[in-house]
Amino acid sequence: MNTIKILFSLALVYITTGCTSIPQNAQTSIKQFSKPPIGEITEAFVGDNMLYQGKVSTAKYLHVKKMIDGVGYDIYEGFYKAVGEKNGKNFYSITGNPGAVIKNPFVDPQVALSMNNDREVCVSTPFVTEAACYEGGEPEEISRSIESAQDFQQTLIYSGSNGRIINASYREFTGGIARDAFSNSVEYDMDKSNIIRYKGAEIEVIEYDNRSIKYKVLIPFKPAVEYQY
Repeated sequence: MNTIKILFSLALVYITTGCTSIPQNAQTSIKQFSKPPIGEITEAFVGDNMLYQGKVSTAKYLHVKKMIDGVGYDIYEGFYKAVGEKNGKNFYSITGNPGAVIKNPFVDPQVALSMNNDREVCVSTPFVTEAACYEGGEPEEISRSIESAQDFQQTLIYSGSNGRIINASYREFTGGIARDAFSNSVEYDMDKSNIIRYKGAEIEVIEYDNRSIKYKVLIPFKPAVEYQY
């Protein structure tokens, strides 16, 4: 049975507690990555990415594995991203993917989630930290990495071959939208070299035909970088 700690929004509570201060100091680590891994023999078909580079973000999340049907709040299963940390406790956004927190009409609005020492999922309101805590949900605090389509991306696409000529297409994307000025079609003569070079990347061609290509990435578009925001 759920352990319920509900504090209703009475004027006396407002006066004695004041507003809840949810920290906003969470950091997300951003890492640039390339696929496939360097040195790995890979096969791509016409229209496939031979080389793909983008960014992946890693942050702390509260994973609620089962829906919590609470007296004051319903907490749906999903991943809730960290918004901040205070005194060793993490606080998480009330929206998730696909999670969400729904309140009944008689309690204060929800502003954040957290997990207490009893592994209960707690709801903070504008006036009370951890105003309601519930058992169940099988919560877990984890780090989660997500590829971001909103960041800058680069791709080199296999476009088939014509005799000893290999055709490829280069595309750049920002926010999921192709940058037309940075989209090009290129040709490589395998009689001259079996190395494809473009934008600093180097790819060794092992075998190919007009349907597919086997290759190894020797150097990606540019060195991987990491930063936080």
